[in-house]
Amino acid sequence: MKSPPAPKRRNAAETKSRLIKSAQSLFSQRGYPIVGIREIAASADVSSTMLLNYFGSKAGLYEAALVEAMSPSALSVFPRKNFGEFLANLFTSIDHVTTVPSMIMLSSADPEAREISIRVTKEYAMKDLANWLGAPDAQVRAVQIHLLSIGFIFHTKNLPFLKDVEGGNEKLTDWFADSVQAIVDQSL
Repeated sequence: MKSPPAPKRRNAAETKSRLIKSAQSLFSQRGYPIVGIREIAASADVSSTMLLNYFGSKAGLYEAALVEAMSPSALSVFPRKNFGEFLANLFTSIDHVTTVPSMIMLSSADPEAREISIRVTKEYAMKDLANWLGAPDAQVRAVQIHLLSIGFIFHTKNLPFLKDVEGGNEKLTDWFADSVQAIVDQSL
């Protein structure tokens, strides 16, 4: 007589990671209001009960997915002198950079997701950037850079209007780099 198969061992960290990656993908493709916990769980090959055990709710998972996508940066090591160019190169060279802007934009119709997006963006993106920028008007300048970055990412990755215009993307990238650099240089 065959003995029953050994039960699968759970790896909580790996399961949470799969759930977060699935949530990021689905929220950035279709938005918070449309995507359900069952769909995310199925995409991660996990039960929806397990998802709720780890994150408590869809909102808890959205927050964890957004925080993970905004992984903390070490702004102190970024070059101040060429920060605009550095940021433009970063945004044009990384394909998955659309996750955060897409998650936020597609989820902003839901009041709960919008509040989470505002809080997480302030805590994980704006505070560090404002501290790094310094006076004058650090918070305003951080929002200006964030606004330019979101727009630049969205228009180069999601709505590439200039992809068929010769030299269009290069001109847009140069404009973005110069605009960001002008904001950074206000503190000098």
